[in-house]
Amino acid sequence: MATKKRTPARATPTKRTSARTRTAAKATTEKARTPLWLKVMAVMLGFIMLAGIVLGGMELFGKGKIKPSEWFGGDVAQAGTGLGGLEVKQNEEQNSAFSLMSFAIPIEMYDAYGIMPIADSAQVLTATVKPDNLGTNTQAIWTAEFLNPASAWAQGKSVGDYISLAYGNEIVSSKQCTVTCLAPFGEPINIKVSIIGFPDINATARADYRQRMTDYSLRFGDVSCEWGRSTEVTWELGDETNGAGGMASLTPVTADTYTLPVDYTVKYSLSWESSYTDPLVVGSGSMSNSVYIGFETNSSSVTSPQTTKFDIASYDVSSKGLYFGAKYMYDNMGLNGYTHFMNSYSTGQMDYALLRNYILQGYNNTTTGQYTYWTLNKHLFRLTVSVTCCEQTMEKWTTFTISGYNYTIPITGVELNNSSIIF
Repeated sequence: MATKKRTPARATPTKRTSARTRTAAKATTEKARTPLWLKVMAVMLGFIMLAGIVLGGMELFGKGKIKPSEWFGGDVAQAGTGLGGLEVKQNEEQNSAFSLMSFAIPIEMYDAYGIMPIADSAQVLTATVKPDNLGTNTQAIWTAEFLNPASAWAQGKSVGDYISLAYGNEIVSSKQCTVTCLAPFGEPINIKVSIIGFPDINATARADYRQRMTDYSLRFGDVSCEWGRSTEVTWELGDETNGAGGMASLTPVTADTYTLPVDYTVKYSLSWESSYTDPLVVGSGSMSNSVYIGFETNSSSVTSPQTTKFDIASYDVSSKGLYFGAKYMYDNMGLNGYTHFMNSYSTGQMDYALLRNYILQGYNNTTTGQYTYWTLNKHLFRLTVSVTCCEQTMEKWTTFTISGYNYTIPITGVELNNSSIIF
């Protein structure tokens, strides 16, 4: 019997995957599981890297620039407050092939110029190359250094910690430089602009730091002004003294670091307090009798008064000061009085002794035959003070009010009714 030869079964080949294929499959699986927030961050990072490449040629971190790692901390000051700060002026002796001009940048325009809000102050310097500013070989470069690096203040300090220079890298944009003050400095700084390839053709400007005035106080003799509210004063009724007060004495509050001392002008303005609607003292009695004491003069004797209030704005505080004596106000600020009796009004200037007597009656609420009811208005006038420095102004105000009175009389001697006593 023939034996049938059996052919062994062919094994089904097993599909093998390469390491690369397995890795790709794993990556595909992991990609499918990637959270949405991670994808968003990856896209944003890509945009940031792209922006870095595009801006790479703009010299973001060149000489005088501030790196992002230096934006916070260190000696960088908060935005400058008060009056003063950076001042940049062209040096007088200059190369005739160059001219410079500058202007200060207000804080509200910092964003438009790409200036950090924490900057102290900033100015823009513009260079003009002569004879033709548009020449293709007129690209400018800017540098800065302390005027005297060996001075006691400048030793060990870097000028880049106090000012930064930002300018373009093209022919036109390179000629405008934003000078940003990062912190107060105590040594002047020289800023030089020159033409690339022509180092001998240059111009320089000097940067100074004007001492900042952050606040100020004001006194008139022993009367110290309380800003933004009432300043209470004692009314002097004696006629031999000007009372409390004196000439204006303004004291600035200033910073310690500067290269130029504070320089300011002061303007004083007086105005009637809005609540001053009636005379200071009003007395009323029977038969329509009344008396009025205030800063006004009556010119009509019949029917109704025709009063003219003193022009308080014309009073010159700078040359005269402020004194809170009734006699001084009577002589210099229009303090006056008039009476009403039986349909007739007094006119002109009231005698001061009579005026003082009415004021005393008002304060003591004295009942007399004519006047039995008194009202007092303690408000005098408002003082507004404007201090200007470096084209900036700081304005404050106070209202003077009467808190009471003194009646100081001159003493010439003492008499006794009897020179001897016998017991």
